[in-house]
Amino acid sequence: MKIKQVGWMMAVLAGCFWGGQTAWAADGVTVPDRVSQAGTLQMNRMQQYMERERVNRQIAEDRAAHQKQLEQKQQEENKPTEEIHFLLKQMQVDPSVVLSEKEIQAITAPYEGKEVTLQDIYQAVEKINALYSEKGYATCRAFLPPQTVEEGTVHILLVEGKTEDTTVVNNQQIKADYIKKRLSLKEGDVANLKQLNQELLRFNGTNTTQLRIVMKAGKAPGTTDYEIVAYEPKRTTWTLFEDNAGSDTSGIYRTGLFYSNKSLSGVGDALGVGTVISEGTRAANATYSHYLGRRGTKMNFLYSTNAVKTVDGVWKDMVKGHANAFAIGFTHPLVVNEKKRIELSFDYNHQNSKSDFKPRDKEGHIIAQGFNIVNDTVQDGTLGLAVTNYGNTHVFYQKHSIVIGRSKSTPYMGTAKRDDFHFYKFNGLYQKSYAPGRILSIRTDAQWSPYAGMVSARQYYIGGMYSVRGYKENYLGGDSGFTFSTEYQMPIGHRNTYGFTFFDYGRIYMNGQSAPIDNYLASVGFGVRQQIGKNYSASLHFGFPLKRDFQAEKVSPMRVHFVLSGQF
Repeated sequence: MKIKQVGWMMAVLAGCFWGGQTAWAADGVTVPDRVSQAGTLQMNRMQQYMERERVNRQIAEDRAAHQKQLEQKQQEENKPTEEIHFLLKQMQVDPSVVLSEKEIQAITAPYEGKEVTLQDIYQAVEKINALYSEKGYATCRAFLPPQTVEEGTVHILLVEGKTEDTTVVNNQQIKADYIKKRLSLKEGDVANLKQLNQELLRFNGTNTTQLRIVMKAGKAPGTTDYEIVAYEPKRTTWTLFEDNAGSDTSGIYRTGLFYSNKSLSGVGDALGVGTVISEGTRAANATYSHYLGRRGTKMNFLYSTNAVKTVDGVWKDMVKGHANAFAIGFTHPLVVNEKKRIELSFDYNHQNSKSDFKPRDKEGHIIAQGFNIVNDTVQDGTLGLAVTNYGNTHVFYQKHSIVIGRSKSTPYMGTAKRDDFHFYKFNGLYQKSYAPGRILSIRTDAQWSPYAGMVSARQYYIGGMYSVRGYKENYLGGDSGFTFSTEYQMPIGHRNTYGFTFFDYGRIYMNGQSAPIDNYLASVGFGVRQQIGKNYSASLHFGFPLKRDFQAEKVSPMRVHFVLSGQF
């Protein structure tokens, strides 16, 4: 009789886990994907968190970047005011290496053969200087030198400052050659400051090191020296954090340690290594990025791995999982300026997830031989377009992505299957500052797929600290879905302490099936954030679910989320 009961239990569990490719089973019982797919979900959460933090850092760095990248000093000429009239036959202008003879004649011709004043001559000189400025040659100037006008001929002197010496100062992390190769400052050439300013904006928008250029008079007459001043952030950073954003089955409380090096070999290449552990989770990841060419194109590498086991609930000690993923990608900045950033990206990802089930009785004794219940391999490519708009008091970030891939599932229990899939992803963030410390944040994430029963690694999940607060992590999942969050932050009491209120909402959709009863989450809440000195920060979120009754359980009336972090 005992053997029959065990066999029945194994059959039910195997069917339940295989049905876990969707968010709910045909009989209406919620499928515990967060158990059988714990390794996959944990890895996806880590990658989503890292991407969200990358976007937050990018926005913060862009807004803190220097508004003026060039400094230049030009002396205004003292212009005579006396009205002396004479017949101008010819304006004799020095040859130019940056202005064509036709462009100069277009300015001088209207004055020749007419009676003019000295003010008219100065007006022509100003027009030449305006043309220099329009074309970006700020080191070039036209002057009217002291002279005696003979036979109606006036001489206009052109001084076109050629580049003599270029130096880089304050660069401790990044090589001077790396900087110089990305700026068009060549000895003996006349620098185009309009082009140089665009190159500075692109460099500052794609590197953590920020540059500023100071122009000085060169040693030789008619030359200009350029001093490139580098403002570098801290090169290496260690970040330690503690939170309760883990899974209820593999350990809610997580500890993480991350190391980052912003310029590993002095050419802006960044290395990141991290680990996250909980009672039932051991995870690690490594990232590396390297610039290609002068225009900010970047190649990115990622490797991530974890081992997960259930440590609580009815599945305690029965399920163990392992997942690993590697990815290679490219990002290219199409537009980078003070008001806008547009980036094109492509990523290839390969991910494998396995979970094994070993039945145990209530006392924890093994009662049958274990077997594999999940063996999923996913390969996909993601084409993305990210646009960030900056206003005086607001920022709007949006990223649109198309994902095309193939999944292969070959569990020991269940039928092997292969699926091609594609879906659309959207990530959006709008932030508006009303006064110091008062910020409105609106965040929207969404996924739409025409496929039914998509592999769990690519389904859309809602619930948790970075989704819908007040619920467990990845509480519901489906083929498509969206989340919406609005939050208002304001300073309270102590310096560097901020209170906030929020409303979160998320909904999932299952393709090819009738709508599940439990398909949305909603919550309201409040919290507090504090910056403690220079190195520490803490945040506390109190979430109150607006929907509490689910088929599987009734959730608690309040859930607390917290994060403690230190950076060294």
